[in-house]
Amino acid sequence: MKTTTLALLLSLFASRSQATIYLGTYQGELLAIDDSTYTVTKHIKLKTGIPREMILMPDKKRILLMTNQYSGLEIVDLEKGEVVESWNMDSPTVRLRPTSMAVDPTGRYVYTMSAKYTKQIDRWKIDDEKISVIDLTTHKVIREELFPKDKKPDSFGMSFRVSPDGKSLYLFGNSVLIFDTATLKIVKEIDLEKPVYPGMARVNFIPEIDPHDSADSVTALFQTEDPYVHRRIFGLAKFDLNTKEFSFNPIGTTVPGKNEDGGMSNVRLSADRKTGYAVASFGTHGDKTCQFWSFDLGKQALKTREEFPCNSRFYFSNSYDGKDLLIYGAGFEIGVYDANTLKQKKLVNLGYDITMSGLIITPPSATQVASRSVSSSQ
Repeated sequence: MKTTTLALLLSLFASRSQATIYLGTYQGELLAIDDSTYTVTKHIKLKTGIPREMILMPDKKRILLMTNQYSGLEIVDLEKGEVVESWNMDSPTVRLRPTSMAVDPTGRYVYTMSAKYTKQIDRWKIDDEKISVIDLTTHKVIREELFPKDKKPDSFGMSFRVSPDGKSLYLFGNSVLIFDTATLKIVKEIDLEKPVYPGMARVNFIPEIDPHDSADSVTALFQTEDPYVHRRIFGLAKFDLNTKEFSFNPIGTTVPGKNEDGGMSNVRLSADRKTGYAVASFGTHGDKTCQFWSFDLGKQALKTREEFPCNSRFYFSNSYDGKDLLIYGAGFEIGVYDANTLKQKKLVNLGYDITMSGLIITPPSATQVASRSVSSSQ
């Protein structure tokens, strides 16, 4: 009887212990959203403005946000559901414009690309871009190094990662720049414009945050073309942050084609890493059409595709368990689609205009489940 009761209690609690989605709004808030019902469970008021970028801290218990006005930075404690630290990087005469962030494994230092704007009598003086290190305990920029002038920042996706040992900083784009975190100098470049991989003429690889990625690697969609007839190809690539090595698995022909505008989103993976999803778009503005593409990673084959209505700007993600595909951003709504059928399940009106600061998903609390299981057995 006790065993049955325990099982029922654990099952009931597990069903309630859901992952949480976090989205920023133009009202200067961070919304906490239940990953199973897509209802807003909490409004976290920010102190320095509208969020434009956010990342999950290494302890998985805090979110670091970069806000729009005065180059604000804020730390949100997810257990408390509130801002615990906030500060502005700007002064009346000097403005710092950071772009993208990566936090080191200790959670103390933030690496970013930044440009300094200094107010003159008749104009603003704009300095060259730098790699900067911000200390989250002192709230100050503690080190800076000029970004190499022979590299163009625009050719990179502003996607940073820090190696698990904290010694290397990676910047991804048409090549991978590897910086020594002690000196902020480039120690190696992996040139993807002239890859050594057979059948590839140029590779673009820009990873995004995946809640199921290990701390040792990043996985992302890559796009390339063959060097002979310039056929565009896409596939899944994995980069090992320890060994600094790539593995490429081509899947199929990508878009755009026939001189059309369009492109492909990054990849989203199921929790078991057996199925991948991407969005292919064709055309622009009123002529734009979008499709979900589902592919079998084991067979490296396209499974199904399904057209869906899309805005000019949007983001693509999936639920923590990978059962739902999500279309959101630049609007009030989240479109929820079934990952198996690629058909829309529902359209959720959040009531708040979502910024393009990205989406963070935190897993269910395993420690909470464990503590409940102990108490329910008595």
